[in-house]
Amino acid sequence: MDALIKFTSQFYPDWDFGVCERMVRRFKMDPARRIKALSQGTARQVAFLLALAQKPDLLLLDEPAANLDVVARRDFLDEMLQLLREEGRTALLSSHILSDVERVADEIGILSRGTLKISEPLDQLKETVKQARFYGFARGLDTFRHSGGAKLGFSSCHLAEVGYIGGAMKRKKVRGINFE
Repeated sequence: MDALIKFTSQFYPDWDFGVCERMVRRFKMDPARRIKALSQGTARQVAFLLALAQKPDLLLLDEPAANLDVVARRDFLDEMLQLLREEGRTALLSSHILSDVERVADEIGILSRGTLKISEPLDQLKETVKQARFYGFARGLDTFRHSGGAKLGFSSCHLAEVGYIGGAMKRKKVRGINFE
């Protein structure tokens, strides 16, 4: 790991070795270990260390806690968030794990097919999102719209969850099932 840090630092004139040292201590990493001998969690921590030590104005994190178990993911995200705050950095995080997003995000953006559909503070978004669960549909449900115009679609599944943006959903009938 030490060799990787030294090698990578040569490409960045503003490299922050202090951040590296703090992260190695905080995450209790052994700098002498080889990268391929690291666990997935430690490898994620090293990747985060390498990104943060470059001192970027904006840090892009794509699924930073993927493949970690629930406890390791929570601990890693908490440490990552604390480090970002300490360093005064802004991060753009993408994740399909909504609990991760809720844990670390102040502002939420939702992209669909390359278009920004929603961008608002987390608290405001949580106030306007509703969720419906549908159980036992072997062939799924067709697409329909609620009164606010949001299009809801379902693929074949036995359990589908959907969030929609806007006020209360008006009563709709889809294949004989009433939704409120």
